[in-house]
Amino acid sequence: MSLKLKLSICFITISLIFSLMVIGVWASRNVEINIGGSVSYEVEYNVLEGFTFSNTAVASYSGSETNVVIPSSYSTVVVDGETLYIEGDDYTVRSVGSRAFYQNTTITAVTLPSTITSIGSSAFYECSNLQSINFPSNLTTIGSSAFNGCSSLQEINLPSRLTSIGTGAFYECSSLQSLTLPSRLTTIGQSAFGWCSSLSGNLTIPSSVTSIALWAFTATNISSVTFANNSNLTDMGMAIFMACTNLTSVDFGDSNSITELGTNTFQDCTRLQTVDLGLNSKITGIPSCMFCRCTRLRQVYNIPDTIETIGLNSFQDCSSLTLLDFENPSISWEVCDEEDFSTDIITITASEFSGNYITLLSDTYRLYYWRRV
Repeated sequence: MSLKLKLSICFITISLIFSLMVIGVWASRNVEINIGGSVSYEVEYNVLEGFTFSNTAVASYSGSETNVVIPSSYSTVVVDGETLYIEGDDYTVRSVGSRAFYQNTTITAVTLPSTITSIGSSAFYECSNLQSINFPSNLTTIGSSAFNGCSSLQEINLPSRLTSIGTGAFYECSSLQSLTLPSRLTTIGQSAFGWCSSLSGNLTIPSSVTSIALWAFTATNISSVTFANNSNLTDMGMAIFMACTNLTSVDFGDSNSITELGTNTFQDCTRLQTVDLGLNSKITGIPSCMFCRCTRLRQVYNIPDTIETIGLNSFQDCSSLTLLDFENPSISWEVCDEEDFSTDIITITASEFSGNYITLLSDTYRLYYWRRV
């Protein structure tokens, strides 16, 4: 937007003449202010059409452009009582604010400047026609529901400095096809990629990740999951990979920090065949319904000697199971249909267990809680 002002020493406004021509997300506007006297001058500005800002954040966008370029900085000017956001360097744009593009169905592409470090909650919520967006190298945080319901988004390239992906950040991005998690990522929020039904291929969880919340990858189309060796993961929510019906193999990596797995982790992964819990594992329990209805599951390798409990229905309907590779099969167990083991405890000796554990776990006592003696 071009802004022209003519001023005199009398400082008495006589007239205002406006003309507007939109060019992309920029606009050209001529503002002529005639004032009595002999002294005058002109000032020209480029206005950021459709944008509002709050300090260093993009607050909203109401423009009509499909391909939106967010500026790296801006300035302000007041004309006739109206604040205009113009090209300038008074403020550096460092974030896309909460709900800035909320349910904007016009935009198809967004270009973020290198200055952006965070994307706020619901920033692009249900922008159903958004097909592409770049993530600058300085981005560290993607907030909750930031891209929730962006059903046309097909590809994302997450930058190496990214550390946190919030709850529902990419929930139901049904066209998203592939995913590479960066090496500094620490937190994956609840349903972060849940129900991304086109998300396929191998998923690698980097060793930097410490927390994965419930339903993080539920009902995706991934085919394999690999946890990096020496994983720092300590917090796993329930049903993280539930109903991933194309998942065939899982490798937890060696020397991981995982002690507790989430309930229902692989429930209804009907094509899952092999799971390796990794050498030098510290896992203390197999939780309830971890492998429920994994009808093609054949082998679970490296069940560590640190195992103390097995939840009920852990191996329910695992009809193809041929191997449970206990590091120490010579364990005696107590089983009970009450989680607190208050009544009717049954003891299974080491010899009985080691020779018959598949039947005992998947059939005879599948509806029982197990604890090591």
